[in-house]
Amino acid sequence: MEIKYRVVTYYTFRGLVKSVHLGDFVYGEWIVYQDEEARYHINVFKQRANSDLIINDLLLNNKNETIKTIIDKINKNHGLKLSLNNRPFIRLRLRSETADLNLPPIPDHFVKNL
Repeated sequence: MEIKYRVVTYYTFRGLVKSVHLGDFVYGEWIVYQDEEARYHINVFKQRANSDLIINDLLLNNKNETIKTIIDKINKNHGLKLSLNNRPFIRLRLRSETADLNLPPIPDHFVKNL
């Protein structure tokens, strides 16, 4: 299912970088990047998938767990390079546009045994 997202293009020292921006007032949602490309959308309140339910349960029941630690555990267990934000520190905003993207939830097998 394609959803409209705001895609912001930045000019950096490494060249052009595209980042998906959810908005300033979004809570409980994250865009997960793999190889500097937006790959997954986590939404712990809509719970579109079983993985969103598992992540929500991990965040609520374990006070030491954050979305960053969950992503780090997924990377360690599956040998991936997932990250939460690819927005560079030093950047020049080039353009901002809406785009229809298909960003599925994280696959269930990534979060089942965390």
